[in-house]
Formats: sequence, C-alpha cells, structure tokens
Amino acid sequence: MALSILESKRYILDNESKETLNKAIVELYDNRNLSLRNGLMIKQYLDILIREQSIRICDPKINPKEMSIIISSDIIKSKNQFLSKNIFE
Repeated sequence: MALSILESKRYILDNESKETLNKAIVELYDNRNLSLRNGLMIKQYLDILIREQSIRICDPKINPKEMSIIISSDIIKSKNQFLSKNIFE
C-alpha cells in the first residue's frame, strides 16, 4: 500500500529503499505502543516521509534528477520521527 501511494505521487525508490520501507512499515505495525496501527498510520507516516525527503532535497546543489528519489535515510529518519510523535506509554 505505502509503495503504491508513493509511486502514484511519482516518487522513485531503489530496491534498498523499497526493502527499508517494507521493514519500517512492518516495524510500525508490530509496535504495540503506537496509538494508530491502520491505513491512517500509513498515511501519516508517508506525510512525514515526504516532508523528510523535501528537507533533504532543498539544497540548491542537488541534481534535479534526484528530486523525486526517496532514499533509505529518509525512511529511517521519518520512521523515528513518527515513533516519537505517536508512541503512548
């Protein structure tokens, strides 16, 4: 689901990023301390992921071809941000 949403928005992920995304989604879904574990969780996580990618590419030196690429570090950073905002004790 997450990958198809990103691809429909014309983001590009290499094989490593796809694997990292799958692992992140499974880890989020399996985390019992999250307040959300459904489609809304995926949407909110992807919003954070897209924001993280946007921050990375706002460097004026970035190659225009890289502006639609999501890399593994974007996924990992956004997962950590999502967890810090959505875990309840």
